[in-house]
Amino acid sequence: MARVSLADQPAVMRGLAVQPVVSALLGFTFFHLEHASLGLSGIRISGPTQAGIVFGVIVGIFGVFVTAFGAYPALWWLLKQGPVRRWHALLAGALLGNVPGALIVGAIAISRVRQEGILDLTDAAYGPAGLLRLAVFGSLVGVASAAVFWWFAGKTFGKPA
Repeated sequence: MARVSLADQPAVMRGLAVQPVVSALLGFTFFHLEHASLGLSGIRISGPTQAGIVFGVIVGIFGVFVTAFGAYPALWWLLKQGPVRRWHALLAGALLGNVPGALIVGAIAISRVRQEGILDLTDAAYGPAGLLRLAVFGSLVGVASAAVFWWFAGKTFGKPA
């Protein structure tokens, strides 16, 4: 069992507290990369900066929930298992980063099945390419957020109980 000392807890809390901000900034940045490279599947946006801000805020809001209900419990579970290493944090980030996308696609799929009785993959996430794009986005946001967390709090882990 690993521990976090009372003196190290502020670093851990700072690492967790910045997660929504990191997620929002990454959402804003990736929105503009997506818009510039793929044009959001052909959708024209009259105000890409405003749309990027809105997307970043939405990603940040999801970051609050993922941090509170995913990352925080996962961190304490990992600490109970033993020393937490950087790869634990990055892997957890990649997995937790995909939770919002999976919930959204699942909700769309359930809604479509209820309405039409069948599900076409293109209805749920713009087809296989859209699912891949969503998984890559979620993984990148999750890993980058976990890396920032580790930068703030990583030195506090791995101490024996």
